[in-house]
Amino acid sequence: MLEIILFKPSHLADIDPPDLLREPMRRFAMAYCDRGPALTFVEDGRVLGCFGLILDGRQARVWGFLSSLLRGRPATLHRMVKGALPKLKRHYGLDMILAEAHPDHAPSWRWLERLGFRFNGVAQRCPIAGERHLRYLY
Repeated sequence: MLEIILFKPSHLADIDPPDLLREPMRRFAMAYCDRGPALTFVEDGRVLGCFGLILDGRQARVWGFLSSLLRGRPATLHRMVKGALPKLKRHYGLDMILAEAHPDHAPSWRWLERLGFRFNGVAQRCPIAGERHLRYLY
């Protein structure tokens, strides 16, 4: 049974993102996970994914880490996130939610587009990872 619990940075040890994203994602979460609500999806004691919002007035930046187990269930994941986005906007009184995707990881930015995010350009260089990501707005 799928459970949703409060995120702890130690949950990241159980996530297996693509090698390309592993270290930048870990540094990002460690720097920003305490700046807004964050949750972990757990099933049978295994961490399936971690998600959070970085709140900044009427805007938020979303972050997420998916295990291969959760990536292997795209329909379930898509339904959960697509249903949560408008609720999060209403609950926190947000005008927009920003998401960023690594330009070399096409599954990430394609999924953002299917969720209803629209491309908004290339971000400034990340102070933590030193990379420039693609920006999407919801």
